[in-house]
Amino acid sequence: MKKQIIILSATLALGSLMSCGGPKADKIDITSDIHHAKEVSQFQVNKTFDGTIGDATILTFPQGEDLVGYSYAYPEMQWKTVMSRLSYGDQLPLTYAAESTSGSKIAQISTAILSLGKLKDNSLRKLKQVQFGIKATEAQVQPMIKSVLSQFPCFKLKENKRKCKLEADETTIAKAKLPKKCSELKRNLKKFDELSVEQESSYQEGITQCGALQDKISAVRDLEEKVLTIRQMGRDLGVALVEDYSAYAGFKGLIVVNSKEKEEGDFTSTLKFNDTKTKVDVFSLGVNFGSGYQEYSIENGGISNLVYDQTARGTSRLSFSINGDYRIDAVLSVSSEVIVLHKSGATYTNIRLKGTTTNTFPDGKVRKGVMALQVDTLD
Repeated sequence: MKKQIIILSATLALGSLMSCGGPKADKIDITSDIHHAKEVSQFQVNKTFDGTIGDATILTFPQGEDLVGYSYAYPEMQWKTVMSRLSYGDQLPLTYAAESTSGSKIAQISTAILSLGKLKDNSLRKLKQVQFGIKATEAQVQPMIKSVLSQFPCFKLKENKRKCKLEADETTIAKAKLPKKCSELKRNLKKFDELSVEQESSYQEGITQCGALQDKISAVRDLEEKVLTIRQMGRDLGVALVEDYSAYAGFKGLIVVNSKEKEEGDFTSTLKFNDTKTKVDVFSLGVNFGSGYQEYSIENGGISNLVYDQTARGTSRLSFSINGDYRIDAVLSVSSEVIVLHKSGATYTNIRLKGTTTNTFPDGKVRKGVMALQVDTLD
């Protein structure tokens, strides 16, 4: 009976977790638009940020007659799956026809790229919320699982160590082996030959309750996997598009930057401010223009013309040039994004640097582009 009472307590605790208190990670709807409470605000100088850049995007749009005669078709299933996450996604074309004007295709491609960027930002917010749910759920559920498992020790028989008893006696080894996970608890059942009706009923109930608790953890982890899948699918669509149109037009349209999300190069991309956030102390990017990663920094002259100031409206702004295979002149707004993780008020904050670039190629042609950098908070 004691075991049954403890199991019932675990059941009630699980019900409490699902109904109030803990984050309702199972209520996160990843099939709808990836939107939830957020706030983009002025740069929060009171926050401590990780100096390592978490994610980075640098790409160039086609210009003028770059896309005369160009055609492209997205993979239909992936495109529709990703764009269904945006309220206007079904209005974006699946293909670009060769006979369409270069200007119309440039406009459509620019809209698609910005939409994929929006999806990427939104999926990051959703991912942070789901990961918070995983952490909170595991913190509450794991002790419940341990409590259930502790009620069903396996005292191995001296004569046959593949068999167990729930209680020690002269026929068993003195020290019990406790199951460490729900699947082990289920496997152990066949090791018991002489369970009373009450013991077997209690054991079966323990298996059921342990499985329900483990399913709760699995459910929130499944949500994380779904969000990651959609995020990667959107990224892959964007990369394939940019690489295709830039190859057609004969320029390097996508620049890869080493970051936490894409750790490939030997050079860590870093952005560090002074304590009062009035000056950039360190700024370096591990950039691959197509022939391998190189470090571009203030110190080695790879990054120049750096100005950190404020606009007339009081928005923080970072301007600089990257002197690579072609010159990138960037003007980025600097803001803090506060993501509401749960109704309890838990939040996550990062730095967002987003803006436009003017890219001057070796042949003298100038094309516009976009750049985005994201830095995580430490507090």
